[in-house]
Amino acid sequence: MPLHYNLTKVYAISDRKLEVIQGIIVSFILDTEKASIGIARGIKKKKYKEVLKRAKSIKDSIELFGMDTAYDNLLHIMTWAKSEGKRKEIRTTYAEFQKELEEAHVELQKDYNLMNYIKAF
Repeated sequence: MPLHYNLTKVYAISDRKLEVIQGIIVSFILDTEKASIGIARGIKKKKYKEVLKRAKSIKDSIELFGMDTAYDNLLHIMTWAKSEGKRKEIRTTYAEFQKELEEAHVELQKDYNLMNYIKAF
């Protein structure tokens, strides 16, 4: 049983077809990884609009994958960006978000046998 994600909504939109599910997972991993890097850069350089743009781009995906804690942290990051807060205010939240995302990525890759497939990208 997965610890870091919930694919109930993914199964619902994919008619439980493994190829479709795997495609959604691969897209999720690649998109969230790229966005997370952009969020980190934006936080470091205090580019609030970039942080907000990247966070919004993955918000629905995080929700789709049932990652509630990561979703809450992402909302906190978005609020921080909108208020143009100080970096020290968001470091812990971002670190938690990043850790949750990485754990979900690893677990998804193992559960759906995507380790070599993802590395190809």
